Amino acid sequence: MRLFDLDLNATVKAARNLFAQSFDVTRCLWAEEVVEGAHIIVTCTADKQNATILTDNMVRGGQHINAIGGDCPGKTELRKNVLLRSDIFVE
Repeated sequence: MRLFDLDLNATVKAARNLFAQSFDVTRCLWAEEVVEGAHIIVTCTADKQNATILTDNMVRGGQHINAIGGDCPGKTELRKNVLLRSDIFVE
């Protein structure tokens, strides 16, 4: 499992908690690093400042994205182009 957060302290804390649950965790310094080669990408943000996390050039065909933070205006985890070329399932 690879982790990235703009807040390095949050990444360290999450990694420590997941390691305690027997996950093999790698902390990443850049969002591009964390998604490279991933089969499943999970985003979760509380940022309401239209902060895009995943841009079109970061996402490859066949990757599954769980974008669980975009639940109100301003939480824009995914760039519009990512959505336009995707199959979208809302649950």
